[in-house]
Amino acid sequence: MRKVFIDCGANKGQSIDLFIDGWENSIDYEIHSFEANKDFEEKLNSRVDKYGRKGHNVSAYVPVAVWDRETEGELLIFGDRESAVVKEKNSRGHAYSMGIIDYPERDFRPSSIRLSSRIKEKFSRNDYIILKLDVEGSEYRLIKDLDKTGALKYLDLFLYEWHGPKKGFLYKDDIEALETLQRNDIKPFIWNGNNPESLSRKEVNKELIDNWYERKGFRTKI
Repeated sequence: MRKVFIDCGANKGQSIDLFIDGWENSIDYEIHSFEANKDFEEKLNSRVDKYGRKGHNVSAYVPVAVWDRETEGELLIFGDRESAVVKEKNSRGHAYSMGIIDYPERDFRPSSIRLSSRIKEKFSRNDYIILKLDVEGSEYRLIKDLDKTGALKYLDLFLYEWHGPKKGFLYKDDIEALETLQRNDIKPFIWNGNNPESLSRKEVNKELIDNWYERKGFRTKI
């Protein structure tokens, strides 16, 4: 049995650090990190080298987005040296709504993998797989595709951050994603690579999402 940590939305490598430093027996895990923003390539590769010298098995794929299909040069990316959002073009060639945050469009196009296919092709149901999603709004389409393809059944632990109205999504999208996970007997937990409290595994449920919307000042029933 392989033990695997799939790190989607690796950013600068914070989740790699947090997992290796704080997760029990992290040395036993393969770590596969994906990041669409090429600005972070050097930082992620430095972590691959750093932890590789200490005996950890870490791989970084940059700039590669996790998506519900494979693409090459088709996706738009918006962001800066702190974060990035991947979007498809609509029929008129423009990006979809970015929500309340205005990101500049970048001048490069990341490739993408179909996450569900990667999981089913590279791993088995006997492996212990932790999936972490912090993908700036892409979590909604990914959860749908993981469900449709049966890839959710491969997962043993699901860690994520939901982004809701900050990335142009609604309360109903967050509830639908949660219900999809629960229907597959997955109990999701909050993950933030910048916050060591993520290691305590706080469960995501409807009450937590409701409280988040209220605290952020967003209307919930829209």
